[in-house]
Amino acid sequence: MMRKLVFHLWLVLATAIAAGCSAESKVPGSWAGSTGTIVLKKDHKGTISPPAGSKLPSDVPLVWKMQGDDLVQLDIGAPVGQTYVGRLIDDRTFSLEGGKFVKQK
Repeated sequence: MMRKLVFHLWLVLATAIAAGCSAESKVPGSWAGSTGTIVLKKDHKGTISPPAGSKLPSDVPLVWKMQGDDLVQLDIGAPVGQTYVGRLIDDRTFSLEGGKFVKQK
């Protein structure tokens, strides 16, 4: 009985550790690049803004979701109204449409 309990506790702990290390947990945050800023929140919503001084609209709403281990789909709302897929290169680097974004602290 005790052996079974220890096994189940170990299984729960291993599952929690694996879930915390998922690529999805690395996505939320503020990402800055030469083409603007992307803010991705834990609730899978966010905004995208062009660089400062641009005449393009800022804080355009978006919804994001994972596609596999390292691909992030961004469904960008009006006035852009397009979907893009970026790649999470590592914990601090995100690539989108040839642009490189670095996670801000």
